[in-house]
Formats: sequence, C-alpha cells, structure tokens
Amino acid sequence: MAIHASDPITHAGLIEYIRKDSSLYEVDGDSIGENDVFVVSVETVEISTLEILRKLSNASIMRFLLIVESAWNVNASAAITHGVHGILRYSACSPGAFSQTLLAISGGVRPHTRAIEDMITDSGLRRSPGASGNDIRESGGVSPLVSHG
Repeated sequence: MAIHASDPITHAGLIEYIRKDSSLYEVDGDSIGENDVFVVSVETVEISTLEILRKLSNASIMRFLLIVESAWNVNASAAITHGVHGILRYSACSPGAFSQTLLAISGGVRPHTRAIEDMITDSGLRRSPGASGNDIRESGGVSPLVSHG
C-alpha cells in the first residue's frame, strides 16, 4: 500500500496503523502493484480529489481507499470510475478498521455505486447537492464500511 496525505501528521498516523498489523506494508507510490491499495487522505472529496486520484493512478489496476475528514461533493459513480474502492471517515478510523478495510480491498472487493453511496451515508459525511441521485442525507453514525457485494 502507498499513502498520499496532505499533511505529515496524518501521514505519520497512517504509517503507525501499518506498523500495528504485520500483514500490511508500505510501498513507494511509483512502485505500487496490481493488488496494492493507495490510501489517500483528504478533508473533502471534490472534483480536485478525483484529479489527484487520476494523477496517482498508473498503468496497473489502481484501488484507492479514501480517508475523508468532513464532506463528500462528487457523484459516487465518478469516484468508482477513478478507482475508489472504500471510504473511512477520519474521525472513525482506527487501526482495526483501517487494516480490515485495506485487506478487504486488496482481497478483491469490487465497488458498486450503491455500496459507495451507503459508505458515504453511513459515515456521516456532509454532502452537497448533486453529489448523488438521492436526497442529501446526513447521518449521526460514523461506522466505517466496506461492501463485499
């Protein structure tokens, strides 16, 4: 797995999560392989986030886990098209949830629009109009989810 975080403190925290699970290891973003997951930490998911994912992608199949702080402002199907396979809310991210989600994604979890929509809703991220075909909903729950469907 490789990590892209906008600040060094978040990056260090995610590295610490890796160290707590012997089945996880970090690779350089340039040498990420087909079964690796690229972890990207952002404040808000928006069009510029999708551009970051596009720039981080390489010729191999790219899988992204987004660690999101506060809001989701893009369509779920656009996120899937850009390689998003999972979402964790920053405030609910723990070493166990992080490891479980990464292992599920690297093990072949295939995202679909409904699963990503459910992850966004269940995480309690704020949503902007037009971010989905559904009504904007806010949830008090912050449970990290990965769909196995």
